[in-house]
This record gives sequence, structure tokens and C-alpha cells, in this order.
Amino acid sequence: NEPNLSQAMSATKAVGAAAVAAIGGWILLRPKAVVAAKETHLSPQTSSKVMRRHSSGDHAFLPKQDYVDALKTAKKNHGVQQGHIQDSEGTRLPTTRGY
Repeated sequence: NEPNLSQAMSATKAVGAAAVAAIGGWILLRPKAVVAAKETHLSPQTSSKVMRRHSSGDHAFLPKQDYVDALKTAKKNHGVQQGHIQDSEGTRLPTTRGY
């Protein structure tokens, strides 16, 4: 009974090895896809701007200089611009302590 089990295991291993060899041969010998490079000199319009994208494919938000300047102005002096007077409101902010 044991020799039959041993022979069955050997046969299973041989069939598995043959299947792996067949799949490996198919992967190595299958025809490769030919990819042609895009010819850039034939395209009529070329864009010099770089388009950044997120991994999801959406366009990345690239702030313009006036937007960045507005943020800097808003952050400076707690949003109070040059020549303006700060209110007394907001000098005492609420706390989690109840007063």
C-alpha cells in the first residue's frame, strides 16, 4: 500500500512540475507587444506647462502667487492689516474650563 502512495505523490509532483514548466515556457515564448514611441515633432500644439496630477488622476491644486500673498497677509498679525485697528473682541477666547 505504501509504494502506491509514494508513486502517487511522485506522479503528482511530476505533473505539477510539468505544469509549471509549461506556464513558464508560455510566458517566456509569447510574442511581445510592439510599442511605438509617440512622435512629438508631428503634433501641432505643444504645452510647456507641467500638469501635476494626484495618484487618483485629479489635477493637483497649484496656488497662484496672488493667492499665496493673500494667505501671507491673512496670517500676519492675526489677520489685522497694516493701518487697521484690532477689536477688543477676541482678546479673551473661550476655554474648555468654563470661564
